[in-house]
Amino acid sequence: MELLSENFEDTLKTKIIGHPFYIYPELDSTQTTAKILAEKGAKEGTVVLAYLQKKGIGRNGKKWVSPEGGIWLTVILRPSFTPQRSSIVNAIFTTSCAEVLRSFNTLPAIKWPNDILINGKKICGILIQTKSGSDIEYILVGVGVNINTEMKDFPREVKNTATSLRHETGGKIKSDKFLSMLLEKIEENYLLLKNEKIQTIQAKWENFSLSEI
Repeated sequence: MELLSENFEDTLKTKIIGHPFYIYPELDSTQTTAKILAEKGAKEGTVVLAYLQKKGIGRNGKKWVSPEGGIWLTVILRPSFTPQRSSIVNAIFTTSCAEVLRSFNTLPAIKWPNDILINGKKICGILIQTKSGSDIEYILVGVGVNINTEMKDFPREVKNTATSLRHETGGKIKSDKFLSMLLEKIEENYLLLKNEKIQTIQAKWENFSLSEI
């Protein structure tokens, strides 16, 4: 992705998500860096973004391929609900990504539990890691979206199963615009959870879901 503007955080219309906003040219993984920050007390809404990940982390410890042109970030949450309800966070983030992708005239679909597909190919993935006891200490939500990745830049092992927004729409996507829309949509849906609007979240998720939970 192209470099974000220096005052990107100031342009966000959010009150929680993206404040503060940390940008790194390169990281092993945004999840790893976000975990370090969370352990040091980073507040809810903190976002860690890297232009390039060398050792991206996928579900079940698998490698997450992070070619150039993608958005790679992790959001730190510190919700007050019980650990039993933390699974709803996955629905919030997959739905938020799908809603933003749909606004670019595509037809995204959520493949349970954490993938978003367009035309049957993966464009986005979510990774959630939680530290909790009787209460949740923090939740790390990793988000990876292929927005401007060109098909030639995908590794051979995922070339037939992955896609990008640029490929699907035929035009380059402005990173600032996409990222702002995404963070604002995440906050909108996260506030639904904070306000106990569980059924609203469920209904929104079902609009995109390929299957039932």
